[in-house]
Amino acid sequence: MNNLRTAALALEGRTVRNAEPTPRRFPPKWMTVKDAAEYLGVSTDFVRDMMVDGLSYYKVRHTCFVSLKDLDDYIGKHKIF
Repeated sequence: MNNLRTAALALEGRTVRNAEPTPRRFPPKWMTVKDAAEYLGVSTDFVRDMMVDGLSYYKVRHTCFVSLKDLDDYIGKHKIF
């Protein structure tokens, strides 16, 4: 392997041997719709429905990002006791 490829893999959190991303130790502050769906254990369509229903999100180009705090607050507000 050349040094440039090794450096690029290191920046992505990968090693040359396994080339798999390293697991995160803590949840990220911002998540994509797909990440938010995996975090909640629901479909991406369900998360998009939540966004239409009032979940705050930010759109950067074609990608929507959801704040982990906003997501947890939204879930807390819609909790049924």
